[in-house]
Amino acid sequence: MIMNTITVSLTTPDGVNQTYSSVRMLTFGTSAGYETVMANHVPVIAVLGIEVMRLTFADYSIKQVFVNDGVLEFKDSAAIIVAQTSEDQDKIDLVRAQAAKERAESRLSNDEFDQKRAEVALKKAMTRIKTVTGL
Repeated sequence: MIMNTITVSLTTPDGVNQTYSSVRMLTFGTSAGYETVMANHVPVIAVLGIEVMRLTFADYSIKQVFVNDGVLEFKDSAAIIVAQTSEDQDKIDLVRAQAAKERAESRLSNDEFDQKRAEVALKKAMTRIKTVTGL
């Protein structure tokens, strides 16, 4: 039996150009919640926030990818993603992400810092941690 798969291409302005082949399912976060696409899914255009993107491959292995603000277009069993930044789970420094989380939490409790900026930094740090740990 031949399994239909999709190809996922991810590009960022800082030069990350990644292509994932033999993807069985792609799950990504939007402002409306998480969506999943598979081969032959209807076309989709989605705005991505600070989220964990999950790729399930034909062999059922899973890779999680941190994505920060972008756009996803899915059609003809191919996903094209353009994002501000992205990091594979195995490229994220967990200790650094945890330190960033602590810094952001500290800044949120101090009125001298830009609270919106601290909230975004906290969300990015927590999402990176979630990308690595799955929690």
